[in-house]
Amino acid sequence: KMACDWSGACYAIYWTRALDDMVVSADYVTVARRVELLTQGKTSSFAEASESFRLPVSGTGPVSSVYKTGEAAFIAEAATRSDLERKDIAKEYGIISMGFIPCGGGVLEIGTSQGSETASWTSLPIRSMPVQALQTAFASLGAKYVMLWEAQDGYFSVAADFVAASEVKTRRTLRGDDKTFCSESRQFKLPAEGHGPVASASSTGKEVITPNPGQDHKLVRRSLAQEFNIKDMHCFPVTEGLVLECGVPTNPILTGNALAAALQMQCDISGAGYAIYWTEAGDELVVGGSYITPARKAALEAQGKEGSFAEAG
Repeated sequence: KMACDWSGACYAIYWTRALDDMVVSADYVTVARRVELLTQGKTSSFAEASESFRLPVSGTGPVSSVYKTGEAAFIAEAATRSDLERKDIAKEYGIISMGFIPCGGGVLEIGTSQGSETASWTSLPIRSMPVQALQTAFASLGAKYVMLWEAQDGYFSVAADFVAASEVKTRRTLRGDDKTFCSESRQFKLPAEGHGPVASASSTGKEVITPNPGQDHKLVRRSLAQEFNIKDMHCFPVTEGLVLECGVPTNPILTGNALAAALQMQCDISGAGYAIYWTEAGDELVVGGSYITPARKAALEAQGKEGSFAEAG
């Protein structure tokens, strides 16, 4: 997702080695590209069609070559390349340019297509991804979001971001909208010569940790960090002019009317007969609230039951 954000690609595929072949380990298609494909009557994508391919490591195609040499490659017109094993489906799905980047022991492939939903490339727009920093963010720190800040014309702006699905769902439940700390941070431009955590990580070449950023009066996005309950913020220098930010939000515990509304609304939306809200208490999870629909209560009473599954929990 971040590779597409950063480069303007409409899809990304991650190839890894399986015995003597390169196989698709994961893929991503942008929302805009999926919409365009649906208007064309297509329910699948080039990335998904590529999942059935096994490319010999010994081959001469771009995926195998980049894997063996460790050097990035660029294809300006995919459908005309004789060494591209997937040129026929590239033509079918309107794929124009393709880039291949060595990445974390595998190969990251990105590409553009016909239409306004994608960028136009004359050369490879990116040559690496901050794999080590991403692994630290998610595996070691338990980050719920990451943002890649890129310096241009004296200011840092968000070039790419990713928010964990669980965090998106939590924020939607709590706020009633799809806004995230990342989406709102895209509105900011941070001075490259400033003294904030992003600029400092870039200038010093060292990780900058900001605990409780919502209480840090020197932070430009202090109010935003407070609004989204960001607990800790980490900024890692990647290369010159690139900084990866990650953070761990603190999820507030629902109580009172907010809890009652959330429980009932989840039942209304999903058609569930009950909802239970579990919260952390020491080393255990305990029931913080529950809701049973009137229809379910009536059905239980008709069965001669005075309690419910939710109340028994």
